[in-house]
Parts: sequence; structure tokens; C-alpha cells
Amino acid sequence: MEETKETKEIKREKVWFISDLHFTHRNILKFQKVRQEVLGFTLEDPDAIKKMDEYMIELWNKQISKRDRVYILGDLSFGTSEDVKKLLGKLNGNKILIRGNHDASTLGLENYFSEVRELKTITFKKTVFPFMEENMTCVLCHFPMLTWDRRTHGSVMVHGHCHGGLDKMNIESEELRVDIGIDSSLCKFTKFVELEDLYNYMKGITGGRSFQEYIDEKMDKDGYRM
Repeated sequence: MEETKETKEIKREKVWFISDLHFTHRNILKFQKVRQEVLGFTLEDPDAIKKMDEYMIELWNKQISKRDRVYILGDLSFGTSEDVKKLLGKLNGNKILIRGNHDASTLGLENYFSEVRELKTITFKKTVFPFMEENMTCVLCHFPMLTWDRRTHGSVMVHGHCHGGLDKMNIESEELRVDIGIDSSLCKFTKFVELEDLYNYMKGITGGRSFQEYIDEKMDKDGYRM
């Protein structure tokens, strides 16, 4: 059967970002009451962790296909290495791990990911992703940064770790920086961040201007370049 434009569209790889899933972490439910509220159970439920993990696995596989690429920006699981092996076998997609401060259980499991890094800078090309009007360079790290690689050229800082606590500051700073954790305002425990969503979000910050034009104007207004 000859491939049509439509079938090629269906087969195109999608790119996703997520952080701070905290599989098997009981205390995350204690610290984040909203997670209990969204998932619909309380910490007193003896099956709370099992239910949380099942919810996250189902959410992952509903959105992410086997051919998709997923950037996990840290704090994947608090389980043992064996727990992580079993977990990864249940999750769709080609997984790139950007390690966080709670990823000790992934040590020695590098072969279970397409790539494992502490920090990664990557440029997504408009020639590959048709929804883009310009290339977008992303600096991926579990931790948010005040300044980062190629910031002065309009690169985007994508982070986790803050559990939504930095969302207001990110917006008020007018920086090209965003938290993509499952508990951030972009996700709210109900979705992962697709590359197109990330691009459109950042274009919302720039008001439609190019990333370079936007950051040039911001640096002129701030009175410094870094």
C-alpha cells in the first residue's frame, strides 16, 4: 500500500516533556494534597501508591505512542532499580532521562534509556516540525537556572523540580523559562507537555516575536546581558 501524506502524518514522531512523576513515592502524596484530590483518593488508602502509579502509567500511555520521544527531566521513581526496570517496560516511547536529585535508582540502568544526561541543549528544527515558524533551542535540566546556555540567543530553559512553585516567578520574570513537571500549571496532573504546546507557550511569552528579537529587547530593557 502506497503511503499518503495522511499516513506519513500519523507516523511522525512526537516529542514530549515531563518531570517529577515520583513513582512509588508515598510522601509525595503527603506533601501534595492536590495530587490526592486529582487522583481521587486519600493517603489513608492502603493502595494509594499502587493507584497513583497506575494513574500515571495510564496517563503516559494514553498520550505517548511507542514511536514518540520523551524527555524525562528528573525524579522519575523512588523505587528500587528492579522497580524502575519493570516500570520502564510498561511505558511507551523512546525515553531520554535528564537526571534529577531523586534518581539514584536509575544508576546502572543507562541502557534502559535512549540517553541519560545531567543537562542537555537541543535545537528543534522548523524543517522537521511543521508547526514551527523558527527553530527553538531548549536547555533541559531538572533544576531551574537563572541564566543558561545560549540564553542571549533566545534559547528556552525547560526544568522541573519546583512542583509548580516557580510558575508565578517564571511568568513575572518574563524569561523564556518554564516548569514542565506533572504538578506544574502546564500539566496539572492531567497531561504531559508536547513540543508543539511548549513552542506555542513560549511564543505566547514573546508575543509572536522571534526568540532572538524578544530576548534582545528584554536584555536592553534590563540593562545587562548574560
